[in-house]
Amino acid sequence: KSRAGMAIGRVIKNLRLLNFGAEFGGALTLWHFQIHQDRPRVLALDLRWYVERVLDDSFVYVHFVDDGDAIRFQGDYALQGETPDPLGFVYSRRVVVVPAEIPPGNYRVRLGVWSPGSAAHLQLTQVRGCRRDSADSWGNAVVLANVTV
Repeated sequence: KSRAGMAIGRVIKNLRLLNFGAEFGGALTLWHFQIHQDRPRVLALDLRWYVERVLDDSFVYVHFVDDGDAIRFQGDYALQGETPDPLGFVYSRRVVVVPAEIPPGNYRVRLGVWSPGSAAHLQLTQVRGCRRDSADSWGNAVVLANVTV
């Protein structure tokens, strides 16, 4: 990645953050999130990130949480192997199959970043257009949407 490309990417990221975004650890910024349910019990997640530096030891956790704050199913994935474009952007599409034992209902979509190497969540440093999760143990995560299964 070139310095000029990264500088342009940083400007675009900062403009996007005026409306929506969640920055983790000052290194990774989610600037777009969309969820689709094209088939019953199959969710497609579109995520767009700006990567200041590659975090090979980090994982994105995507929890689907019920009204009692219990994690009912997950769509976690590793950042290792994600390759940013010349401006520092990474585009991900993830498919989450809802397990058969999960009852129909409404679920909150909670997202954060976990580093097993340091055994910690990356600190949530900026939030716009989504909200910081209020659960004590998930304070460095954001609630992005509600989905009905």
